[in-house]
Amino acid sequence: MPEQISWPHPNHDVPVDGIYRKLTEIRGHPGYEPPFTVVKRRILDEREGSESQFEATVLVKIKGKNDLVIATGSGRGPISSLEIALRKALIPYFPSIGKIMGMHCVSHTLPNSVEGLHADTQTIIHLKCVDTERRFSVRRVAISEPGACEAILVDVYELWALVETRAEELHS
Repeated sequence: MPEQISWPHPNHDVPVDGIYRKLTEIRGHPGYEPPFTVVKRRILDEREGSESQFEATVLVKIKGKNDLVIATGSGRGPISSLEIALRKALIPYFPSIGKIMGMHCVSHTLPNSVEGLHADTQTIIHLKCVDTERRFSVRRVAISEPGACEAILVDVYELWALVETRAEELHS
């Protein structure tokens, strides 16, 4: 489970542990459907000479909508491209997600736990709330940096979407 340092709620500060515990509870309810689901993602790194271009495309299912949302983002690297694509897909449905902005991402390869078969990556994304300038960080361990970053962004954006659409339930 990711570890958060602080969580700036759109209206006021909320203890992170409580909100993440509440999200875990809500996710555990029978019949829970998240506000959105990332169906598919693709991240491209195209190099020509010394130039690199990164592009991410996401296919997202929004709860209650029949059509899938496709969005593409280009950024400084694979993670910023993924963040931009997810924001483009989600902000029209959950405008408060526009209040969160990624600052930077740090990844470290952890010592192998399975003799050379794969290397787990610890990824930390530092984000900020645009309105308040409050900063917060989320950490996740996964097999790949893009996988960890996708999981972090989905958790953060799902929390934010739930705060926007179900605030009373999160704070009860």
